[in-house]
Amino acid sequence: MEWLKNPTVDWSNPGKILANAPKASAVTDCKSVYDLATKTSTPSCSEYRTTLECLLIRERLQENIAMRWISTQAMLANTLTKTMDSSVLRQCLKTGQYSLFDETESLKQRASKRERLRWIT
Repeated sequence: MEWLKNPTVDWSNPGKILANAPKASAVTDCKSVYDLATKTSTPSCSEYRTTLECLLIRERLQENIAMRWISTQAMLANTLTKTMDSSVLRQCLKTGQYSLFDETESLKQRASKRERLRWIT
């Protein structure tokens, strides 16, 4: 992205360029991927390849990228693969704006809803 903004950027030291660049966000609505990518413990996946992929994702995230979790309802890309209302995606593309909110608060609300369902059953 930095090269797109300024094609004269000297890529001989990418670490320095990325350190001065704005932080990018990798957004997912898959809680298990978010957990594997952000936890500091070694992933405990049953498949060796999956464990390696998770470790590679973690390594890439250290290159000026923040992993973010959002609820499935807020995932814009879902309208590209599922039959659902695409008005939010269209508005986002039209305005060029989209806001991410704190994952912790969203996860608390999600847990609270699950807790309420458990009271019923």
